[in-house]
Amino acid sequence: LNSQMPAWWPGFIHERLTTAAGVVTALDRAGDKNQFAGLVVHEDVTLDMRAAVAWARARSLPSIHIPHAPCHLLPNTNDIHAEVRADHVAASGKYEAEFYGECGAANISITGNPALDYLYETGAIPERDEARRVLALPADARVLVYATTWGQTTSLRSTFGNEFNAGLRAVVAFAK
Repeated sequence: LNSQMPAWWPGFIHERLTTAAGVVTALDRAGDKNQFAGLVVHEDVTLDMRAAVAWARARSLPSIHIPHAPCHLLPNTNDIHAEVRADHVAASGKYEAEFYGECGAANISITGNPALDYLYETGAIPERDEARRVLALPADARVLVYATTWGQTTSLRSTFGNEFNAGLRAVVAFAK
């Protein structure tokens, strides 16, 4: 275990439980004023989104997970990202649908990726030639594609404290 765990663990637990309680409280208050048809989440692996999905389930409301990014894990990998709690998954394509299916999700629909769907004229899942045409990529060239919604550098360098403090300083300086 991390030798610093006794120093950061209590604060971490407090922050996470406070966040989850805040999510549930906000949903309760919104539910007092509105009638919900269901709940849409961009992931269902973090504590706050798990709390939101559990909140919906306790009220017999359907929950829909629209993944914010394709998952990089292989099927049958024991990892938190392979857990699905939402009632439905809206996959962007057949590979994402296959991944979530192998993770145990039962109700998966391929909905496309609305941010990119406008690129294709056919309205169907594009073939490689169509994708190359739209993106103006040469047919004989190799293409390396990397996409992310945010950089998770803490996992790579394990300097979370330094990065957090530098980010906080930048935000405070900008605010001033």
